[in-house]
Amino acid sequence: MPKNQKTLPLQDKTPTSLAELQRKRELLAREARFRSKVLTEEIVELWDAILKDYSVSECEYAFEHWIRNGHFFIKPPDFTDIVVMYRNTNRLLQKPKRFENHGEGYGEADVQWLMKSVPLKMAEVCRPLISEDVDELLDELDRKRA
Repeated sequence: MPKNQKTLPLQDKTPTSLAELQRKRELLAREARFRSKVLTEEIVELWDAILKDYSVSECEYAFEHWIRNGHFFIKPPDFTDIVVMYRNTNRLLQKPKRFENHGEGYGEADVQWLMKSVPLKMAEVCRPLISEDVDELLDELDRKRA
């Protein structure tokens, strides 16, 4: 492949399994029963196409959220808005990727660097260090060592 061409990333999801499809249909049917809505085959197929791009856990969250907070049968834009909120919240809660040997195999020079860096970090945050602060320091050290 020429150097100036980029490869497209592979799709994150594998094709939906029959079990996933069934679970998503159960969630849709539950919402329909809750709202006294009759689902036609055409509506189910439309929702199958919409839900295929979402994980079962995202669908479970969105439908449960809508059952608690919605006032009518869920519409596709409502569903996607809830999933976007779910993804953004999960993204904020995920810990950053760490180096393979994060927190391991440090030498004397690394320990000396940490001994200088810990008081500076404590002064910066104005409190005792918590595990996230220590991880940040170790990340910085790992970057220096890489």
